[in-house]
This record gives sequence, C-alpha cells and structure tokens, in this order.
Amino acid sequence: SQNTPTWEQRKLGDLCVEFRSGEFISASDITETGEYPVFGGNGLRGFTDRFNHDGEYTLIGRQGALCGNVNFAVGKSYFTEHAIAVRADKKNQTRFLYYLFSTLDLGQYSGQSAQPGLAVGNLVELKSTLPDKQEQEKISGVLTALDTLITLHQRKYEKLVNIKKSMLDKMFPKNGASVPEIRFKGFTDPWEQRKLGEIAKEVVRNDPASDAPIMMITAGNGFIEQSDRYAFNNAGESLKKYILLERGELAYNHGASKLRPYGSCFALTTVEKARIPFVYHCFSVEKSNPEFLSIELNGANVENQLRKIVSSGARMDGLLNIAYSEYTEVTVQLPKKEEQDWIAKFFKHLDTLITLHQRKLEKLQNIKKSCLEKMFV
Repeated sequence: SQNTPTWEQRKLGDLCVEFRSGEFISASDITETGEYPVFGGNGLRGFTDRFNHDGEYTLIGRQGALCGNVNFAVGKSYFTEHAIAVRADKKNQTRFLYYLFSTLDLGQYSGQSAQPGLAVGNLVELKSTLPDKQEQEKISGVLTALDTLITLHQRKYEKLVNIKKSMLDKMFPKNGASVPEIRFKGFTDPWEQRKLGEIAKEVVRNDPASDAPIMMITAGNGFIEQSDRYAFNNAGESLKKYILLERGELAYNHGASKLRPYGSCFALTTVEKARIPFVYHCFSVEKSNPEFLSIELNGANVENQLRKIVSSGARMDGLLNIAYSEYTEVTVQLPKKEEQDWIAKFFKHLDTLITLHQRKLEKLQNIKKSCLEKMFV
C-alpha cells in the first residue's frame, strides 16, 4: 500500500546521540558484590563507584573473544574501554539497534593489528537500512518477547539439569555407605554390593537377515538411529556381525567422549529390537531393572572403578582398552527390585522434562534466528 513507509539507508553514527567507548576501569575499582553490571573489561561484572550510566544502552564488545558481541543494558550499568556504548537519538529506538547490530557481523570490521579491536570511527561510518521508529518498536517488541521465552526455558532447563545432578548424588549410596541420603517412602533395607558379572549375562546374538533399525549409543542421548548421526549407513560389510539387541537389554559403548570419558551404558527401551555395533559389550539382567542399572553404570562410583581398569588411552579405533570380562568386574550397589523400579521411573520422568525444555529452547532459538533473517533488510 502507498502509506507503508519505506526503509531508509543510514549511517550508524547518524542514528545515535551517543556512540563511544567506555572508560578505563581497573580490576581494583570493581568489588565482587556487584550492584550493577559492568560490561567489557575481561568479562568483569561487579561494582565500582564511578562511571555510572543510567538508561538503555546497546553495548558492543570491542576486543578479544567478545569482539563484535552485542549486549543490551537497562538501568544503571558501567562499561569499560572494552565496550562501545550506543544510545539512539529520538527518531530511533536503542533496543531496535541492539537487534539490528546483532544481524551485522561487526567482528569483521576489527583492525588486523596484534590486538585487533573495533574502532568507533569505523563503526559510525557503516551503513544499514532501517524503518521508522514505530516499526522499529514493533520489531523489537516481537524479538524481546522471544528473548523472554528463551530465557525462561533456558532457566527451566538449567534448573532441571541441576536437580538431576543433585538427585543422582543423593539417591545412590556414597563411598562405602549401604543406604542413600534420599529414598522413596517405605524402603529401609540396605543396598547390596554385587559384581556386575554376577547379575549380567552376555548377549552375542546376531541375525544377518534382520531388518531391525541400526542403532548406536551417544553419551548424551543413549540409543539413537545411526542415520540420525550419519547421512549414510557407515556399517558396510560389518553389518552382518552386528549384535541383535532386544528391548530391556543393555549395551556398553566403550568409546570415550567428552561427556563420558569412560564410555556409556544404556538399556534399549524405545524399540523391540535393534542392530548395534558388535564392538559394544552387550548383556541382559534378569532380576534387576535395566534402566536403573544403566543410571548406576554411568555414575561416578562406576566411573572411578573404570578409571583404574582402563590401562592405557584409546586404541586406534577410538575405543578404550576394556574387555567384556573386565567391564563386568565392576561392583554395583543394588536395592530391592521394587525400589530400583521407582528410582528408574523418577529419572525417566526427569529426563523427559529436560528433553522437553531443551527442544522448546532449540525451537525458540530457531524462530528467533529466522525472524532476525527475515525482519531485517
């Protein structure tokens, strides 16, 4: 329509009443009991008696790892010489500039000297296309609402991850104890110590004609379909030797990862059968809850035992030097089956909630990314 204002190209410097570096603040000016945030200086956040700025600012990191990073400050804050503070004039909105700047790859404009940094003189000359203030406010309103939701789910996710960590600590007996700190009501018997080999039975079945899904174990998500990780089936000829695992059986992937340096063990729960790499150590347990057992086998107590068994680092194929017979030497602590069931159920519920918030978070981050790509010229 005719009354839709067009977006205009402007120099960044012409949109602002302030566009400058902060003051030099030394670490001694900053105490840890920060009342207001400090932006810039080696990521320092704290409190200083000087250089107090009030209002809304868009802040751009000038140097080091934060070079080109864009932040938004509301209320009282301090910014050091490592941050450039920007405040819009009356015809523009400071918060909109924050989103606009985050779509520009500002890091590319840093000088190529030994200590590359963004110079205010270069940034004020950059040109960008933007709408009038009314439309700026609408756009930043949508993006602010998304940011609020992202922060909300981020916090919920982090809170749940911390609850899980704390519960893993408290719901399993610590060094030498025979009962955990926290238990479900009605359970009082001491937990029993057993060698894994006493309760586990090795699984080596395979069926070259099977068409069960080809799966693998990742430290973070347990069993996943191999095609989720690799675009092609990378099993090739060795597929004939793959182990056919059935629901409720366990597999230990003795490949080291950042998350689990001593490998990871999971029970198959999502499908009836799966073909999995024959290098995994597979076993079944008749009288124990496999999901409970996998939580314990991924825990700190077993990890400490594995650390002692793994003689040298990983082999050429990335697998730890640990045979099935050595793996099943580890000692586990077991309560009665009913208590195992309750614990497994509790952690399954927690994992479901964690995954839920993680997915929501990823979805919102993708929506924001797409909005930033589509709402700016």
